[in-house]
Amino acid sequence: MRPRNQRAVALIYEWLIAKQQFFAERAPWPVARWRSMRNFMSADKQSLAG
Repeated sequence: MRPRNQRAVALIYEWLIAKQQFFAERAPWPVARWRSMRNFMSADKQSLAG
């Protein structure tokens, strides 16, 4: 992996953690959060590969 991609991935994970903390206070449905997180990650892998 190129260093630039590594930095992008680190930023994405940092944002994911912040996003999960933010929604943990508001969304009472962990399953819905997990589904949206999985959708986001699969879409992001495609965009990173592309």
